[in-house]
Amino acid sequence: RYLGGLLLIAGGIQCFDVYKTEKWLAKFWRALAVIMYFAGGMMMVSFPEQSSTLVSMSFGIRLVVVGVFRVIIALRLRHHMKLWLVVVVLGAISISLGCLLLAQWPWPATEVLGTFVSLELLLQGTSMLYMAFVARSAEH
Repeated sequence: RYLGGLLLIAGGIQCFDVYKTEKWLAKFWRALAVIMYFAGGMMMVSFPEQSSTLVSMSFGIRLVVVGVFRVIIALRLRHHMKLWLVVVVLGAISISLGCLLLAQWPWPATEVLGTFVSLELLLQGTSMLYMAFVARSAEH
């Protein structure tokens, strides 16, 4: 229910961004995101048990997709980054975590999701810091 409440709050905050957007296509996509925030938040508040299994499945898919994008970005920027292989390994770890989560679904809905989320946040922070250092050194 807590995550559902956070989604409802985030949807309310995103509403202000819809009104600030000037281009109609961007306004449409942001309004669609607001609807998704509200729908997801209401579903999680109303049906917490069922939504936990859906959250674990969607997070597993997200881990795989983000890991694939990390690997692609690292491979495309390998000529500009000295330690590009580090980002590839971090992407591979994300892909592995996502596959583990999806392989055991729906069992890990409440048991291991917090652990996987924290690991993903550490991986994401590490890769973002590394990419920021690379971008900063490229400016000089």
